[in-house]
Amino acid sequence: MCAPFGKSLLLVVAAAALIATPAATQTLPYGGIGATVSNFHARDPNGGGTPPVGVAYYRVIDSRFGRVEAFSVVVNPKSQFTAIHLVRLVLGTHLPPDTTTVRPWNGYCIVLKSRWLGRKIGLPYLWTSVSQAEQTAVIQASLNPACRG
Repeated sequence: MCAPFGKSLLLVVAAAALIATPAATQTLPYGGIGATVSNFHARDPNGGGTPPVGVAYYRVIDSRFGRVEAFSVVVNPKSQFTAIHLVRLVLGTHLPPDTTTVRPWNGYCIVLKSRWLGRKIGLPYLWTSVSQAEQTAVIQASLNPACRG
């Protein structure tokens, strides 16, 4: 049989575990394309100038209705990331969960579609392109399923 304080002690331990959970383990709000600008900045490193080697800066290029319509990723040129690595920096966790591929990666560009993004900002298509020479990648929401840039 349990001691009289067994259940109370269990509740105290469970409560202490919840209180002791560090903020870093909490899930951040979505911060990719279509996110609010504040959520985007809270989630991704950004800054002016050239980032240090191995660091990527995420910069909002344009917004619509307070949500990110386009952003770029800038990497220090000394990093020498491959084009596909730059694409992964843009796509990674920066796409709405319902995103599908319209045109696959062709070495320069990829075209995607998201109904969620269409509802949030009125632009359902996404295209992304990279410049390996400049160590940059761009993702842009669009009305048309075409590459630009």
